[in-house]
Amino acid sequence: MSDPHFSSTALLVRFDGADGATSAADESPSGHSISFAGNAQLDTDHFKWGPASLLCDGSGDYCTVADHADWSLGTSPFTIEGFIRLAGLSTGERGACLASHYSTSGNQRSWGLYYNNDGGTHQLSFIRSSNGPPRRR
Repeated sequence: MSDPHFSSTALLVRFDGADGATSAADESPSGHSISFAGNAQLDTDHFKWGPASLLCDGSGDYCTVADHADWSLGTSPFTIEGFIRLAGLSTGERGACLASHYSTSGNQRSWGLYYNNDGGTHQLSFIRSSNGPPRRR
């Protein structure tokens, strides 16, 4: 079965590979380059599909993709999807960023997807802002 919307896929990263690897490929038609930071690496102990997943230990680990028009969501329908396993997030912890698009100049976010455990209530928040700091929607 093929996906009729695959040609519109902006980023597809399966994080498949060998245990401890520090690179992954974008399998979308766009072919964006992905950079690992901190101790981000592939891990074969936990995965949803394929042989591995991305492991970030919560201390400065993340992946980046260069700025591109693909990340400007505009007004057309869009989907952000993924499988995320958190080893832990303490009660009262706020704002674990799962994905975002922002300018490093002035730290201006255009959108962000966050996981929160504020007050013991698990929340998934999508924040969108055209100017200034993000606002919860």
